[in-house]
Amino acid sequence: MDFITVPQAAELLNYTRQYTWSLIKAGKLKSRKVGKNFILTEAEVHRFKKLKIKRKEVK
Repeated sequence: MDFITVPQAAELLNYTRQYTWSLIKAGKLKSRKVGKNFILTEAEVHRFKKLKIKRKEVK
């Protein structure tokens, strides 16, 4: 399982760091706190990307 930081997740999602943080705070992106930092799995970022794409297709 590969872990990535919030800035790396933001880059993969093409979002700003601030918006990525808001998704984490809202519980839409699952993360874990390690020390002072939050980390996410690459699988979680890809899950969110797929979810985002499916929502666009439904509209």
